[in-house]
Amino acid sequence: MGEFSNNFFQSNDLNLHYINYKTNAHKPLIMLHGMRSYAQAWNDVADQLLNFFDVYALDQRGRGESDWAPDYNYDTEAYVDDLTNFIKTKGFNKLSLMGHSMGGSNSIVFASKNPEMVESLVIVDIGPSVSTSIGGKRINQELSDTPKEFESLEDVKIFWRKQRPSISEHALNERVNFTIKQLESGKYGFKWDVQGIAKAKIRADGEYMWDCVRKIKCPTLLIRGAESDILQHDVATQMIKENHNIALIEIPDATHYVHDDQLELFNREVGMFYQRI
Repeated sequence: MGEFSNNFFQSNDLNLHYINYKTNAHKPLIMLHGMRSYAQAWNDVADQLLNFFDVYALDQRGRGESDWAPDYNYDTEAYVDDLTNFIKTKGFNKLSLMGHSMGGSNSIVFASKNPEMVESLVIVDIGPSVSTSIGGKRINQELSDTPKEFESLEDVKIFWRKQRPSISEHALNERVNFTIKQLESGKYGFKWDVQGIAKAKIRADGEYMWDCVRKIKCPTLLIRGAESDILQHDVATQMIKENHNIALIEIPDATHYVHDDQLELFNREVGMFYQRI
């Protein structure tokens, strides 16, 4: 991993954390993680992109080192507003976006509203109609069933292995390192707002998201895990029919967590995309 720094910015009274992976490139790429993830989830991807970009990975509100929303405001519009405030803070006029899952939805909405600013977009395993997918229903149930605390770190690992049976030991250890904190009681709890995010859930916003997909103007790579239960194959193929700026790649032997499951293939496809544009 190259040189990086941890920083904060203000957005609507929230103190939000981000990582800057430093490089000599002057083109910014902003990376947005998924619903139960964290900025450092992009470490092994960002490291391969430093020839192309100055890379920024955000801890979106309610996760990692960022503040939790006191009013449980975890709607897409709130995340997009935070992203807009970050971009204003940095003074970016042009940028690229990469988002996984929830972060991909946030990227789609931002790109649809700001087509003149976004030069390229990578969407990782997300699209419209997620709330009605098998995976969307599964995640909403998992959010409701997530415990607020654990007796030990081994209990945390057991929890994640149950949620994601195919998770690698490397991904599991990172998830424990970056999403878990020790509580005053001596037990362990999440760094993300379990109660607030469970309340927000995955919303039924399919028609709105389809409209946003159609409004994307920049070169866009849509990456789907071939074993994903979140982004269905027919939804992914419909996205490229609705917008010819979007190209689809399906990564074999990968679930929704594509860059965890098949990092080398993921990085290769992303690298070829940036070389083409």
